[in-house]
Amino acid sequence: MKKEIIKRVVVVVSVLLITACIGEIGIFVWITRNEDTINKYLEEYNTGSATYEDVRAVNLHFKDYVKIGETENSDLVLSRSYWFFGITLMSRYKKVDRMGNAFVYKDSDDNSYVVVQTDDWCHFFRVYSVTKGVIKD
Repeated sequence: MKKEIIKRVVVVVSVLLITACIGEIGIFVWITRNEDTINKYLEEYNTGSATYEDVRAVNLHFKDYVKIGETENSDLVLSRSYWFFGITLMSRYKKVDRMGNAFVYKDSDDNSYVVVQTDDWCHFFRVYSVTKGVIKD
């Protein structure tokens, strides 16, 4: 009975690992085959200093984000196209509010930070506006 359970666990873990690998290979191929499309989107959305290599790095999980510009009060950041940015960079903050595409976080000193998912996005990336003080260069 114990051997049977171990065999089932090994099979389930193996299937999950294979599925994860196939998924990552699929993302790699998708990003690699769409370099021209990605460059077109980068130009269309005026993403500052962002390059195809930046988009590739965030989609292949080499980086969580790439800082691509700044305004007086916020940093502009390129990350994956789905809401992954809040999970990674903002994990040390407490989410206290959401207003549409804006997420409000607080640190341990009760300072507020806002992350806004901008309308600059496509299947390959999304641009976020993040209150200054969160992104550490």
